[in-house]
Amino acid sequence: MDGSIADYLRERREAAGLTRANLSRRAGLSVGLIQKIEQGSRPATLDALAPLFEVLEVPPPMRDHIIGLSLPPRMNSSLSSDADAVNPADLAVLNGFTYPACFQSQPTFDVLAVNQAWTRWFPGLEPGVNIIEWSMLDPTARRILPQWRRQTHLLVYVLRMMGPGLVPDERIEQIARACAAAPEWEELWSTEVAPQDIPRPTILINDPDTGRIREMYTSSLKFDFPRRHWWMYTLAPADHESA
Repeated sequence: MDGSIADYLRERREAAGLTRANLSRRAGLSVGLIQKIEQGSRPATLDALAPLFEVLEVPPPMRDHIIGLSLPPRMNSSLSSDADAVNPADLAVLNGFTYPACFQSQPTFDVLAVNQAWTRWFPGLEPGVNIIEWSMLDPTARRILPQWRRQTHLLVYVLRMMGPGLVPDERIEQIARACAAAPEWEELWSTEVAPQDIPRPTILINDPDTGRIREMYTSSLKFDFPRRHWWMYTLAPADHESA
């Protein structure tokens, strides 16, 4: 089993305060199997993963990621090279949103394209910039995100847990080296995010037009047709104020 999956499942068990014996009883799996899964010495079948997901309260994004990495290579065929290109039609879709929206890679969070609202709401977070590096190193992030630590911790956690197996090790190390200049980096990189903090539907942000804190719905949208390597991240007001 992929090492990042094994580490994640072990961390989730420890964070839940469960021994392997406790988990064995609740999931209906043998202690020996759980040990092998956590050590990465035996791949977990979907039948084994299902009860582990439930007992450990693994959030849906991580379930999808783990299942994707567990599938045979033929089920994970790479996309064609043109799936990397942001073309005029893609930009037209992005610019059709009134509120902030961007195209970003996941789980590295490299910004590929933004709309005008994004530029106004997130100064400095432009195409070519990495969102994690911006959050850790640019003072603007701390000023406009009232929940800066929680938001940034989640980004860092996603990179740490979902990056291996999807992203070259060199790219992960490159981001980590850049962010190491921030005093909070080591803590955010090495600590668990509570399951209830992962599927968070809203964030708080300082509205650049009014100067007030606004609650915004968040969505990460994956393209199926045409297929793309990147995702679209969008914000929409939860308080129903006008633009």
